[in-house]
Amino acid sequence: MLTLPKKQHGFVLVAVIFLVVVIGASIAVMSRLSGTTITSSTLSLLGTRAELAAASGMEWAIYQIRNPVNAGINCTAMNGTSISITAYSNLTISVNCNNTSFNDSIELFSISVSAEFGVIGDTEYVWRELTAVVEP
Repeated sequence: MLTLPKKQHGFVLVAVIFLVVVIGASIAVMSRLSGTTITSSTLSLLGTRAELAAASGMEWAIYQIRNPVNAGINCTAMNGTSISITAYSNLTISVNCNNTSFNDSIELFSISVSAEFGVIGDTEYVWRELTAVVEP
């Protein structure tokens, strides 16, 4: 008696393998996007903290110039001053100041404050700088 070969089955196996590959790729892409989103959020938060720390440093410098107790302050004495703020202890805050006199009657102070987190080249490096010109 002659028997015919059975028809091959397996189309479902190909479909299952295709679905597993597609779902695996989707999970890999979503995890990559999630990591990118977390990094962006972290950098945004650190940038905001650095900007607020620089603003605090600017307020400190303006207070030092306008404080009547410090009358006649030499602005260059503040150059390179590092400020420590408890809320931003992991940020380095530096103040620089230059004064300019006009006609011996008008004196302007140019203040520059920078706040820095991390080391240049790190993935979480942030640097912000604020400048202002103040007349005492």
